[in-house]
Amino acid sequence: MITSKKTIEKIRAIINKHYNRVISKVLGKSLLDKKELEELKEAGYETSNDSFLEVVYNHNFINKPNNPLNPTSWEEMVAQQKAPGVVPQGEAHGYSIETLNESLKQYIEKQKLEIASRIEGIVRKNNDSYKMDALKNLDRPEYLDLLMKESSLSKIKQELRDTAANANYDWQRLVLTEMGNAVGIGSVDRIVSDNRDKDLTEVFVYRIPVNDDKTCVHCRKFYNNPKDNTYKIYRLSTLLSNGSNYGRKTEQWLPVIGSTHPNSRTSPIVEIPPGYKIKTGGGLTYIGMDKWKDYILQNLES
Repeated sequence: MITSKKTIEKIRAIINKHYNRVISKVLGKSLLDKKELEELKEAGYETSNDSFLEVVYNHNFINKPNNPLNPTSWEEMVAQQKAPGVVPQGEAHGYSIETLNESLKQYIEKQKLEIASRIEGIVRKNNDSYKMDALKNLDRPEYLDLLMKESSLSKIKQELRDTAANANYDWQRLVLTEMGNAVGIGSVDRIVSDNRDKDLTEVFVYRIPVNDDKTCVHCRKFYNNPKDNTYKIYRLSTLLSNGSNYGRKTEQWLPVIGSTHPNSRTSPIVEIPPGYKIKTGGGLTYIGMDKWKDYILQNLES
């Protein structure tokens, strides 16, 4: 069975519309042009969503960790951010959100092209295979031709299902990674704003990784402190100077403010105020300034 050029063009249009819907749902309407938004509306899709990453960033900027009054659901997070004067304003915050959105949009566009290329490759391979089989036996009876078409169709369906499954995995990994960046950057932007008059070498922080069987050895190594069953302490300047692990080989990974690695379930960066120490479980307890300096020096990671 030969898939026509017209059908391939329809497949491209479906893929493009699907990924525009993803962009609209995850990053909001601001990253699509008027024509793309109108096409989605005509197809019955919602186009008034807030940026998922913007909401996550704002949540981690607004709310300090370990506060029992923090919103605990998506609806509560959005409602909090709709209140006047709650969401941070200014060029720095706008730049962080814009960078997060544009970064994920770029990855989505890349995935769209890869999926379209994979699917078109499957279709063309199927076309070539069917054509070669037909050339080998031009006089075959109609029932054999029907059997070959059924076999060809069954094969292409399975390959498309496999491709869709791989795409879903890639998408989940992508969203988790970029959400981790939004969590880390939002919490760090808040800490920097709270310490405008301080040198960031004198701001001390820690991170509480998701602690279960799925937590990787790298996150345990970077953030867990086995000495007292708490968490490792870093200067904020150290984490900032480590940049991103994107593009680095595994053995070159470092503790960072964003996602530690692809698919990581990253938690916020937490500041240790002067006079406090980390408790088991990630909370803070006051120990006084006299003990605090020694505590920091004894547990500080380079």
